[in-house]
Amino acid sequence: MVVTGIIALAIRLDTPGPIFFTQQRIGRNGKPFKVYKFRSMIADAEKFHADLIRRTGEDPRHPKVINDPRITRVGRWIRRFSIDEVPQIWNILRGEMSWVGPRPATPDEVELYEPWHKQRLRVLPGLTDSGR
Repeated sequence: MVVTGIIALAIRLDTPGPIFFTQQRIGRNGKPFKVYKFRSMIADAEKFHADLIRRTGEDPRHPKVINDPRITRVGRWIRRFSIDEVPQIWNILRGEMSWVGPRPATPDEVELYEPWHKQRLRVLPGLTDSGR
């Protein structure tokens, strides 16, 4: 609990905005759920997502922008050690995620899936990816 408080304080002091980031994701059998993370980006980062994907040429089905300019100073640190993912334990306790499984996709990513990609939706998404 003390570590969580320190992380929350660091996020609050680093940049304005909420401590937690929530986002709609797609779980097992296509069921939507809200994922919880510590905020590692600027407060309105999602507004710039589509433009950033377009400019970088990343695959919008699984975007992973290297040197993303939206990431905050504290965000770089908590991502390096995967601390930003700790609040997803709440999703595991609620039965929306498992410890190991595919990364939960956003609705926009799922819309772009080819039929064979949808096999991922047969299982619970995971906090850690077994394919890494």
